[in-house]
Amino acid sequence: MKDISQLKLGVIGAGEIFRNYHLAAVQELGLRLAAVGDTSDKAIDAIRGRVSEGTRFVRTCTEVVAAGIDCLLICTPTGLHAEHVRLALESGVHVLVEKPLACTGNDATALLELAQRKDLQLQTGYYRRYHPASQRVKVLIRTLELGRPRRCIVRAGSPMSGAPALLFDPILSGGGVLMDYGVHVIDQLLYWFDSIETTSYSDDAFDGGMEANCLIGIKSTLGGVEVPTEVRLSRTHDIGYTADIEFDHVIASYHLNEGNRLTFKSRETSMLEGRPLNLHEDVVVSQRVPATMYFTEQLKRFLTSVLNKHADDIASPIDSVRVSRFVEECYRGVTGKLQFACGW
Repeated sequence: MKDISQLKLGVIGAGEIFRNYHLAAVQELGLRLAAVGDTSDKAIDAIRGRVSEGTRFVRTCTEVVAAGIDCLLICTPTGLHAEHVRLALESGVHVLVEKPLACTGNDATALLELAQRKDLQLQTGYYRRYHPASQRVKVLIRTLELGRPRRCIVRAGSPMSGAPALLFDPILSGGGVLMDYGVHVIDQLLYWFDSIETTSYSDDAFDGGMEANCLIGIKSTLGGVEVPTEVRLSRTHDIGYTADIEFDHVIASYHLNEGNRLTFKSRETSMLEGRPLNLHEDVVVSQRVPATMYFTEQLKRFLTSVLNKHADDIASPIDSVRVSRFVEECYRGVTGKLQFACGW
């Protein structure tokens, strides 16, 4: 029986996300790359000495697929995802694609249906599902260990500098902060709750441009009970990266960019010298590891699913479709324009 090191893996898109994260996963797992494709000579030169001997360097997705690969890792700009996923699936190749799966719900649905017809694995790179802290949040929400979840507030953002130009190209990026970072947040909510539904969406996009900030009202549902949820995303304001889940007596804070840490704060207050006193507790869910290790876990589980012919039980192809549809509905149903003030 094959092990994952015997699978022929190809890559399309050798830019920063591959070079800084996925390549470390490939190296950690001892995988050999059959082919890497990118239209940028600079991107190829940056990895040429870091990949396995015998790797072919090409320019197009068609050429990568033609290298006789079993699986394709897609790290191209968002606006190209659907095209590249479709090409691979139609060629009988399993796919792990960077988030999101597609820019529209219809494209995402069609791709999943194609993968199912072809009996191929299709997984999207929502690697934060492998965060031990996120997995712990899911358990806390569903077991009612801390009581019922009453509300969820997510804030994610900081001033952006030095971003690649493609992030500001509406065709290649597919959108602004919601499409770029927000899809991770939406996927986390789908991972924790039974379902989510947008109730309001506001952003600061001007005259058909892309949003740098947005505010989303969401109805999250668990066991038929609604949990009001608010998501704030920013590329201009330092609002931190936390998801606060308010239970009956405790607030659990998941630190979105750390992966292994939760902070618990009592909702009950007492008075100390006339001031409210809140009880805090930091809990390290697991040993802190480099972010690349979550990419390693993701890639290992994807390749294992290819061998086992069974989807990873943490990743959810149908949720990947739901994320794309949710984002599209937000963009189509803008209910207001953000008016910035202190406290954003």
